[in-house]
Amino acid sequence: MTQAAGTHPAAFTLNDVMQAPFPSYLLAAPTGAAVAWVFDAKGCSNIWVADPSHGAKARQITPYTEDDGFDIGELAWSPDTKSIAFTRGQSLEDETPANVNNSPKGPMPKEVWVVATAGGVPHKVGAGDSPSFSPDGSRLLFVDKKRIQTVAASGDGDAQPLLIDQGTVDSLLVQPDDDSVVPFQQAAELIEGLRSHNIDHDVIMIPNEIHDMARYSSWMMLFNAADVYFDRHLDKRSAPAP
Repeated sequence: MTQAAGTHPAAFTLNDVMQAPFPSYLLAAPTGAAVAWVFDAKGCSNIWVADPSHGAKARQITPYTEDDGFDIGELAWSPDTKSIAFTRGQSLEDETPANVNNSPKGPMPKEVWVVATAGGVPHKVGAGDSPSFSPDGSRLLFVDKKRIQTVAASGDGDAQPLLIDQGTVDSLLVQPDDDSVVPFQQAAELIEGLRSHNIDHDVIMIPNEIHDMARYSSWMMLFNAADVYFDRHLDKRSAPAP
């Protein structure tokens, strides 16, 4: 097929459109002097960083090269900005693999990894998600099988449960010591007081939303939980005496 006279070749093809890289999970460093994000290019996800040490020039710090159906997200800076923890899995939204051909035996668990912002080989911490560093940077916390786990900030060693309880958690919130609205110690003392007096209470933890919740879904979850809580207790008060 020849090109008609007077026509021009397409500026770009459908393949050009489909393989265009796109960023996600943009996250500023605690110091505010650096930023990290996930770049997806041709189906391959990697973490990129821009900071003053390299003249704010963006650079890739993870070495993934294949379109293997695995996604990267839930980035967390260490307080000293020397490391980034992240979750890698076939799907970060649920347990369904993006491509069943990559996992014929079924979905694989999400995993928590740590990589140095200077670059290098990422270190696998273990199965889990929702990583977050402690405020002093000495520990890495994450969720695995609905339990909060803690391990050395480097990810080395065996993870240990942070809490031994009969309940479960679906997400994790680490409150910084410098929260000027609700100091960590004040929140901890309130929860301990309720427990010590055997007062029924619900603890709700929401990831990545420190004081003011930003997402509509988080507000709705809180409102629904409050509605259930008040219904439970108001029903007890209004119940007729035996």
